[in-house]
Amino acid sequence: GVQVAGAAPFVGGGAAKSLNWMVVSWQPAAGLAIPEYSLQNRTVLAGLLGITAAAACLGWLHIIVVRPLREVAKQAEALADGDRRTVLYPRHHDEVGAISRSLELLRQQVLEQRKRDGAGATAPAAAVRAPAGRN
Repeated sequence: GVQVAGAAPFVGGGAAKSLNWMVVSWQPAAGLAIPEYSLQNRTVLAGLLGITAAAACLGWLHIIVVRPLREVAKQAEALADGDRRTVLYPRHHDEVGAISRSLELLRQQVLEQRKRDGAGATAPAAAVRAPAGRN
């Protein structure tokens, strides 16, 4: 790597003073405490921490939000395609779980309606009809 050399006259006293010696020192440039390098290193560190935080947030978003929503969408599509046998268990206690519970209630209502329609074929039509004030 790059090294920096420095030289200074020997200013000590005694017998070596008359020799006019120079003190020479070599140091790697990477080890120098240059303010611009320190600022650059801090900026790089802040950028890496920001990227790490963003990646962690995106991972959390994918695990907590995207996966459950994809699962509920898959269940809703299966229900719309006619799959009435698969029970939809809510696995989350949030909005996604509320959607799963609502889809399960819809599935149960469809099954009950089919049972009533099947039983209504033998019963009189007036007994199967709901009261006029109810939706």
